[in-house]
Amino acid sequence: MSDTERIEFGDDNWWEVRTVVTRGMRKAFNRAQTLGVLGNIKLNGDSDIDLTDASARRALLLAHLSELDLDALDDAYLLQGTVATSLVSTITPAMLDTIPDQYTNAVLERLRVLYAPLSEEALKK
Repeated sequence: MSDTERIEFGDDNWWEVRTVVTRGMRKAFNRAQTLGVLGNIKLNGDSDIDLTDASARRALLLAHLSELDLDALDDAYLLQGTVATSLVSTITPAMLDTIPDQYTNAVLERLRVLYAPLSEEALKK
């Protein structure tokens, strides 16, 4: 069983991805998710907010919607999950951002399935 999978696009282009999530990948995904939500928010006048309180976090997020990085997790999936692609020679955030959406959207659709967090039930097995 291989720990990679090749996605073929039918136009001679392809994208090879990792199918097994490592601990390091999961940490990068969790970090990206957290940074995507809170990383860009400047707490300047909000330094007294208790981020352990769900209502306070929600209020903070609503007050700073324009600063959220909604693509942070997708970027982490692409960077951590890509082994190689025919579309660019080097896998970097800048290079990935030059690839047409038709390819990245198809790859992300597959990665979201492969990299979905395990349920509590599955973790117990």
